[in-house]
Formats: sequence, structure tokens, C-alpha cells
Amino acid sequence: MKNLFILFISMLAFSMSMEAQTFKVNSFYQEYRQYENTFSLTLPGWLMRLGAGIAKKHVAEDDVAREALSLVKNIRRMKLMVVEDANPISNETYLNMIQHLDKHAFERLISVHSDGTHVDILVKEKKEKIRNLIVLVQEDDEFVFLSLKTKLKYEDLNKFIQAVMDSKDIPVKQKNLPRA
Repeated sequence: MKNLFILFISMLAFSMSMEAQTFKVNSFYQEYRQYENTFSLTLPGWLMRLGAGIAKKHVAEDDVAREALSLVKNIRRMKLMVVEDANPISNETYLNMIQHLDKHAFERLISVHSDGTHVDILVKEKKEKIRNLIVLVQEDDEFVFLSLKTKLKYEDLNKFIQAVMDSKDIPVKQKNLPRA
């Protein structure tokens, strides 16, 4: 009985710590989605899979579209927020969000800063799968936030990248996508 109680408390503490890791991301989304000129959308995975299933029937000839739609089967939830015409997110707030994600086991897959534009793609892995993928794009007057809860494998991303490369006839040596 004592072991069962300890197991229960451990599971509760673990789940609370996992929630705390995404609390700042969720509160960030909730705070800024209320601003004027902001488009925000949350979609459950089942709805995305339904749409992808319908779309696959109409893109039978397009390898890139088929590969992209096959990635959707591994997405559990999507949050998207786009702010246009007046970006309320300061550089300091943006950098604080990146630092928060870095502290909570997110690794930068891509980070580009050029001419006032910041693009960061961060992932959190568990058991060799991407569990969370966050894309942040900040410009002077626009901001994009995309958060995906996923079960993506790097092999699936490699297939998609290869399909894109093949469609563009870009000669590339066969390499696997590096792990973050």
C-alpha cells in the first residue's frame, strides 16, 4: 500500500512538472491571442487527420503534398497565432520565451536572425520522437507562433525533405536529418 501511494505521488508530481514546462507557452498564447489584428487557431489532431485524409485524395500526383499530409497523422494538437500590422511582442519578451524553452528541455533545431527577422524552431524529444515542435517568427510588424504536440520521427521528416529535394531536382547527398 505504501509503495502504491509513493507511485501515485511520484506520477502526480511528474505530471505537474510537465504541465509547468508548457504553462508559460500556454499563457503566452492566451495573452497575445486577444490583441487586435491577431488570428489564433487551435486544432485537435483528429480534425487535422480528417482533413489530411480528405486532402490526400486530391493530391495523388504530388509527392511533396502526399508526404506533408502523411506527417499530419503524427500531430496530436496544433496552436497557431499570427499577429499582423503591429507586433505587440517585444524583443525582450521573445528572448525570454526562447530562454524559457531552452531551460525546459527544448533544443533549437534552427535559429536564424537576419535584417530584423528572427526565426527559431525548437523541439523537445522523448524516446527518439519529437513530442513538441515550436516555431517562432518575429519581425518588426508581424509575429507567428506555431506549437505542435506530435509523435514525429526523424525518419518521417527525412522522407518529407527528400520529397521536396526530389521535386526541385536539387542534387543533394543522401544524409539523415541530424538529431537535435
